Amino acid sequence: MVVISLAHLVPATAFHSAFLDFHSVRNIVMIFFYDLFWYTAVLQLGLMACNRFVSIVYPMEYKWLFSPRKAFLAILFGYALGFAVSLPTLFPCCHTLWNSDYYITVYDPMNTWYYLLFSLLISSRSGVSMLFVWYRVLLELELNTVKS
Repeated sequence: MVVISLAHLVPATAFHSAFLDFHSVRNIVMIFFYDLFWYTAVLQLGLMACNRFVSIVYPMEYKWLFSPRKAFLAILFGYALGFAVSLPTLFPCCHTLWNSDYYITVYDPMNTWYYLLFSLLISSRSGVSMLFVWYRVLLELELNTVKS
């Protein structure tokens, strides 16, 4: 994401349309890779939260649930799902583009099914699950502290 930001977003922000046309192929592809890494990072954060949850709340099942092979498969699944969720941005119905005039990414066309279904669903589900998991972990730690 840092490489994409330095190679694409910063110059596009600094030089606006002199560097980048709004509907250019470079804009579409670079934002696709940015989204790919963004969604993968969100999913990996959710996986880390689940890992911590199991290790604290169910320590006896931790080795079974997060064996090296299962952990590797979960990481691969996160990358595959991140790719699958980002893939529609390459198609004309669901482009996500960098708008250098407003310094934001925008959906083209606006209110596309991709934005409503994938973007909001994946981001909000991961966020809610992380909140629940960390609340439960902190509650468990508090209960263990009170007992000792």
